Amino acid sequence: MLKIENLKKSFTQGDRNIEVLKGLNLNLDPGVTAAVLGTSGSGKSTLLSLLAGIDIPDSGTMNFQGTDLAKLSEQERTKLRGEKIGIIFQQFHLIPHLSALENVCLPLEILASGDDPIVKGKKILEDVGLAHRLDHFPGQLSGGEKQRVAIARAMVMEPELLLADEPSGSLDEETGENVMKLIFSMVEQRGTSLILVTHDERLAKTCDRIHRLQNGALSLAL
Repeated sequence: MLKIENLKKSFTQGDRNIEVLKGLNLNLDPGVTAAVLGTSGSGKSTLLSLLAGIDIPDSGTMNFQGTDLAKLSEQERTKLRGEKIGIIFQQFHLIPHLSALENVCLPLEILASGDDPIVKGKKILEDVGLAHRLDHFPGQLSGGEKQRVAIARAMVMEPELLLADEPSGSLDEETGENVMKLIFSMVEQRGTSLILVTHDERLAKTCDRIHRLQNGALSLAL
């Protein structure tokens, strides 16, 4: 499903060139869950941005289902991301003036998927336990409820790859554990591949595989 080869990414800071990813490689099969462990500043967020097609690498290939993301135009990457790649952020990134249902329906409406956005949005919010919160705005929701809306939004298009960036990082321990159980349950039920970026060793162990991101490269944890 996903094959990354010799991925490199650097940034310019003043007169310095900072290498973040230095020839990174990764293979991910359909339905597999993989954790990427790394300290702050190791390049986890950079890697996620590249995998999501938000940014492009300096060199290397990112082959997703036979298509090299690095060679697509911005418009093509946006379309592919909307149709096949779901993203869950640590800080939710919900649109504050839209209700929970409207936030979840937005991807369906943008991509004109052919499904009834309201019907599908209500169903997936019911799946994440928020059938009673459809008309509530983000400011009226708890942190855990916001993340459940974000999960529903990420999964409503039935993506084949889910990228999760510290999804429980801003939640208390109990709420975070419940959110992670929900994510793993949904990807298992749907056969979705998952890349979970985290610094939490205990959480990483719930994935099929654990990779460590150090010195700009990935290695399998033993």
